[in-house]
Amino acid sequence: MSNKICSVAQGILEPDHGFTIDLESRQWLEWLETHKSFRYSPVGADSPFTARKEGEYWYGYRKQLGKLHKRYIGKAPELTTAKLEEIASLLNVPTEPRSKNVEQSVTEQSVTSSNNDIAQLWQAVSQLRQEISALGKLKAR
Repeated sequence: MSNKICSVAQGILEPDHGFTIDLESRQWLEWLETHKSFRYSPVGADSPFTARKEGEYWYGYRKQLGKLHKRYIGKAPELTTAKLEEIASLLNVPTEPRSKNVEQSVTEQSVTSSNNDIAQLWQAVSQLRQEISALGKLKAR
């Protein structure tokens, strides 16, 4: 297995050996079996990304604004030009982090619900105290 990262541009892999490999060929699948990463340069305006093999699955990685973004590509037979172009496009729009407003809203709802429960319990305890006090006054008579 080679550690050198090769580039794919215009649907063609250009390894160091002086020849090229078309991404839709059997040689492409054979090359993927013996390598663990490559750099993909999309045809359109999307930015390049690095594809890495993790186990038997491939993932696309691109760093944007200091944060590394990752997208699942698939197994080797799924690494077609169309799929790699799709991943390049998806990596241009990083996944949105979970909104803090949603988390805060859920927390506020929980606190409000707890406060309502406490208020109801306090009201019930107060009623019981009044009833006990009334019973005590009846016994004293």
